[in-house]
Formats: sequence, structure tokens, C-alpha cells
Amino acid sequence: MKVHILSLDPHDDHISACDKLGWAQASRVVFVWPKEGRPLTRRLDLVLVERRARSLGTQIGLVTVDPEVRENARELGIPVFDSPEEIPEGTWRRRGRRTDSRIQRRRPRPEPLRRSVSSGPERLQGRARAVVFALPIVALLAVAATALPSAVITISPATDPQAAVFAFSLDPAVQTPRSDGRIPAETVSGSLRGEIRVTTTGAATIESSSASGEVVLTNLTFGQVELPAEIGLRASANGGARFITLASVILEPGEEATVEVRASTSGSAGNVPAEAIDSVEGPAAFLVEVTNPEPTTGGAESHRPAVAAADRARALQQLTSQLIAQAGAELQSRLETGEILAMASLRTVRVVDRTYDREIGEPADSLQLTLELDVAAYAYRTEDLESSAALTAAEEAPGRALVPGSVEVRLDGDFAEAPLGRYRASGVVRWVEYEPPDYGALGSGLAGLSPAEAAGRISNALDLPDMPEIRISPPWMPWLPWLPGRISFRLPWEAG
Repeated sequence: MKVHILSLDPHDDHISACDKLGWAQASRVVFVWPKEGRPLTRRLDLVLVERRARSLGTQIGLVTVDPEVRENARELGIPVFDSPEEIPEGTWRRRGRRTDSRIQRRRPRPEPLRRSVSSGPERLQGRARAVVFALPIVALLAVAATALPSAVITISPATDPQAAVFAFSLDPAVQTPRSDGRIPAETVSGSLRGEIRVTTTGAATIESSSASGEVVLTNLTFGQVELPAEIGLRASANGGARFITLASVILEPGEEATVEVRASTSGSAGNVPAEAIDSVEGPAAFLVEVTNPEPTTGGAESHRPAVAAADRARALQQLTSQLIAQAGAELQSRLETGEILAMASLRTVRVVDRTYDREIGEPADSLQLTLELDVAAYAYRTEDLESSAALTAAEEAPGRALVPGSVEVRLDGDFAEAPLGRYRASGVVRWVEYEPPDYGALGSGLAGLSPAEAAGRISNALDLPDMPEIRISPPWMPWLPWLPGRISFRLPWEAG
């Protein structure tokens, strides 16, 4: 069960303690006494604070070493702890008055009553004794009705609506909302797997045949020249297309011979025009000259789609975006009511698997990617956001108090990534503030006054915009109680 810890200041009284109690968002609240000062030392102070807690459906406990406060708490049944670390997580036991069971008064054992039949006069005497016995009780009740009435005075101070722009940040290192806008963030994580297939945009050339033709070789020497097969030839003006001879040849001085040739590589690059083949590779270049009287033909090639590096990058980007979108919806569905996922904080923690079915440059019409990711994001609670806004607003209004439930936050968009790995958002915060009434000795000055006189005196003393409302119990009492401790004050938003 959640416990809200409130620290008391040395100058706090039961009014300021009740105001702090109104901000608590838990069913159990613990007040921690300061090291210096002695607030709430009167038993009446604890009575009023405990009464206020009951009206809010809250159980209170104390952390104090002040013997007087501990004794008052014991008498009222309020749990007391030595330190915040000793506060139990289970149910608190209410303390009662201690009794000493060692001292017992022994009473004589009554003798058995003998059954007898009473006469008429004896019965009358018994009734008279009962009436005499009841008279003091009736008198005590009458005195209690006169001396112990109560009055509740509801005061409506002037309120001022305010608005300001505050900055908030998600911080997993803090446990409670802070006045500087830091909000506790919880990390939620998950794992997703998916596949995607994209069309390839690259191209691959598939060469199917090589060009062929005939060349004429002429002996430039005065001696016989013998040329073996597979002599290399070049077409200098056509990208250096290379050809090889398909047969050996012997040339006498000044003799010519026709030899078949084929392009050394397949494809249309081997299709060259007539007279394009003009050089011989190797030592034979000084012995013979070459030319092709007719164009070479027959070189052909085909093209097919292939995997490009950009195709892999595109598939990875698209599938990652899809998985992140799915992860956001899945992680949000795991949250409790009142929790919100900061979508900008959704990130990839680890790539578990990334597999492509084709290599870059491989002919293919499509590319498939299989991807598995571990993802994580920050989640925060709306009540923590509102609490941080309330703390920040309270610092903006020193000496004034905020009307409970008046704080409203409207973020300007979602949390976005900021430097140092933080996620921040700004928002408009609206609240209503008021100046806490200074009751002072007002309670004792109202004792015995009529409701109209008391209302007028309170309105003048506190400069209220509206007359206070006074309720007296029992309602037939024409004046306020004589005991100041039986007169209590509250604000409209504290009314039970």
C-alpha cells in the first residue's frame, strides 16, 4: 500500500498540516517532525489533523522523538515510528491506552441469589431507587450538551487563477516528482520479429555470346613469319576491344593471310566496324600488320534486375519503422491506467537477427529481409506529471497555497529527445491559488457569540470576499461554543 511522506516545518501548525494533508495522493500519510522546533505539540493539534485525515479517508502516522507528541499520539491511537525506514509496508496497528494488568482488584464472590417473591411496596421502592440513580446521569448529559457543543466555520478566501509555461523531463533516476520538473520514468521493453520484401532497383548484365569475324595478316619482314593460334589483337579506337586468332598461320615475306578471330569477352562490345582491328599484341607487332575488312558481328548481352546496396538500406529502414510502430502499440497496451508511453523514447536496444535472402549485385526481382529487434521506451504517470506541476507552481507562489485539484497540465506535444539522453516537453500549467487565512487567536474571540456576530467579526478580521458559513452542533444552540477547542475552521474544498 502506497505511503506518502510529508515533512513538517518548525513553524507549521494544524492548519498548514491540514493543507499539506490535502495534497497527499495516498491512503496512508506519515508526518516527519523537524530536527529543530516543536510543531503540533498540543493534543488538540493532533485531534484536528487526525479528524481532517478521516474526512479524506486517509490514515496518518508520525515519525518523531518528541515525548509529548508521542504521548498524545498514543492516547489518540495514532501510529508512531522512530524513523521513515521503520515504516511497515503492511497494515498499521492503531495504538490504544496501555493498562496495567498486574493490578487487579479482587472482589468478593457474590453469593447465589435466593429467589423470592417481592411485595408491592418493595417493587415501588426499587423503582424509586432507579429514578434516583438515573437523575445524576441525566444531569451530566444536560451539562455535556451545554458545555460541549461544536461549531464548524467554513471560510472562503479570495482565489486567483494563474498560468505559466513549465518544462518537464523524464528521469528514471528519481523516485518521486520534483519541483524542477523531473518526473519518474519507468523503462518498459519488448521483442518483435518481422519480414519485408522490396523490389530491387539495381541491374546486372548477363552476356550471352561473343562477336567473331575475319582479319588479314600481312608479313612486313624479308623472312618467313610463323604465328601460332590465339595471338591477341586490339581495336584501339573501340575501347581497346580484344580479339584472338583461331588458327596458326605461316607467312612468307610480303605474303597476306586471312584468319578467323573471336572477341575475348562476350557481349556487344566485340561488335566493331571494318578497319577497327589495328594492332597485334606481343613481339609479333613488329613482324606483321592486321586489319579487318568487314565488321565483326554476333556479340550479344542481356540485362536483369539485381540487388543494390540501396535496396538493403531501404528494406531495413521500412521494416524497422514498422516494428517500432508495432512496439509502441504493444508496449502501451501493457501499461496500467494512468500511465503514458513517451513514443519519442522508443528505441532499438539490440538487433537480435538481420538476414537478407540475396547478396548485393545478385540478379533478383525482389529482396527479402528478416529482422528481430529488442526495443525499450520510457513510461510515466499522469499523476506524477500533475504532482511535479503542482510543486513547481507552489514555488512560483511563495506565501500562498494552491487550491487542491485546481492544477491542470497541457503538454505542448509529446516528450522529445534532448541532449544527454534526456526526453523533455514543455506545457501550460494552470492553477488557482489563495492566501491561507491566519486564524491566530480568532477562535477564542468567537466563543459565545451568535453566528451572525461571529461571521461579521471573521469577515472583517480576514478581509473575506464572502461571509463565512457557520454550522453549530446541536443546531438548536443559539451561540458558538464557549470552549475555543470546540470551534474548528475549514475551507470550502475541505468540506466533507
